Amino acid sequence: MIYKEYQEILNKFNDAQEEYNILLNEKETLFQMTQPKSVDCENERVKGGAIKNSFDSYLEIKEKSKIDERLIEIKSILDARKELLNFKEEQLRKSKDWNDVIYVYYYLENLSTYKIEKRIPYSQRQICRKLKEIKDNLWWLKMS
Repeated sequence: MIYKEYQEILNKFNDAQEEYNILLNEKETLFQMTQPKSVDCENERVKGGAIKNSFDSYLEIKEKSKIDERLIEIKSILDARKELLNFKEEQLRKSKDWNDVIYVYYYLENLSTYKIEKRIPYSQRQICRKLKEIKDNLWWLKMS
């Protein structure tokens, strides 16, 4: 049953996408530091003290967090996972196992059980049983 392996890889791919999104949000938040802001009239102006340059602060924080290196790293992981996911999907679509075939039709091609029934030699009731079995297997996969 290749669909279990495919689902595992898909879950890891989704986790990598989420991590990539978090890093992009972090970089965007850092970049917002450089954008012009309105003048703060709440505080009194006092002469003296150091003048803060927002761009220098941005570069300093960016260098400390090594965000560009982390983005490159997670992007390479994401690309590798995508390649593996595509390979596993190709294997899944070529599989002759009925559970894999039903998984492809139901989850990847979004066909109803009625339409699946027309394509394979199972009744709708049997397809529903197989789908329940697949869902149970995927549920256990998510729990581990």
